[in-house]
Amino acid sequence: GQTTPAAGKFTNMDVTGILKYSGTPQVLTGAGAVNITTSITHLVTAGAGDALTLADGAEGQEKFIVTKTITTENDTSVLTPTTPSGFATLTFDNVGDSAHLLFTNAAWHFMGGTATVA
Repeated sequence: GQTTPAAGKFTNMDVTGILKYSGTPQVLTGAGAVNITTSITHLVTAGAGDALTLADGAEGQEKFIVTKTITTENDTSVLTPTTPSGFATLTFDNVGDSAHLLFTNAAWHFMGGTATVA
C-alpha cells in the first residue's frame, strides 16, 4: 500500500490500515522516570519494587508501557504517576505486562493492559 507521511494538526481524520507510533521507544532499566516525550516505554527490571514515576502529560496524550525483561525472578516495577485518576499505582511483574494510559482532564487514566491496578 501507499504511505503518506504527514505532520501537524489534523481534524476529523479517518485512518484506514495501521496507525503506527513512530520514534524509538524509551528503554528504562530499574527505577526512574517514565518519559512523556515518547509514546512507548519498555521496562527492564533491576530489582523488587523498582519505583517509577510519570509526570503529567498534555491533554489527549497516550502512553504505552510494556515490560520487556524481568532480570531476576520476583523483580517488579511500580509506577506512580504524578496525577492518576481512578488508581494510585500500576505494578508490572511479568514479561509482557502492559499499560495503555491517556492523559485527559489533567490526570492519567488507565485505559487497559495487564499491569496490576491498585
